Amino acid sequence: MKTVKGTGRKDVFISANEQSQKYFGNPDLYALCMLIHPFKDENIAKQLLDKMTRINNSRTKATLISYLLSENYTFPDSVLNSLAESNESRTYWYKRLVKYEKESLFTKKHLNQKDFAYALLFGNMKLDVKEDTIVFMERKKISIKNNSGYAYFTKLNLKMIIITLFMLQAYFQ
Repeated sequence: MKTVKGTGRKDVFISANEQSQKYFGNPDLYALCMLIHPFKDENIAKQLLDKMTRINNSRTKATLISYLLSENYTFPDSVLNSLAESNESRTYWYKRLVKYEKESLFTKKHLNQKDFAYALLFGNMKLDVKEDTIVFMERKKISIKNNSGYAYFTKLNLKMIIITLFMLQAYFQ
């Protein structure tokens, strides 16, 4: 976290540039994956693709694996589930699967509003997984005009600083 100039407050939100890099992962590896794919039957291409899919960056991994799934590659359930379980990659992984019409591969355990809301909050802030926590306090049904949905109230613990956030995640019927 960095201090906002002149206010003494801590800036917990990611800048647009940081957000872009964090959101898309590594676009160069994605481009390389697309270039290597036509040569997938050659040993060196197989080795490179395998190495790429074992990368630690969850956004880049989600990008590469979703593309390869669209090209009829298969991966163990443990690999696919790890992307759905990660708060950093959950929403992005689901969007990628929808893009390639492979959303049936997303684990049902995390296919709910609460998990997506948590992932959206966690993914848009500079949080330390080991020290910072987001706790859901309650859920209230709300209606605005003819639309209804839920408002999630959360408490954010940032290394001894407690901030109450209001997260609106509407599910329109």
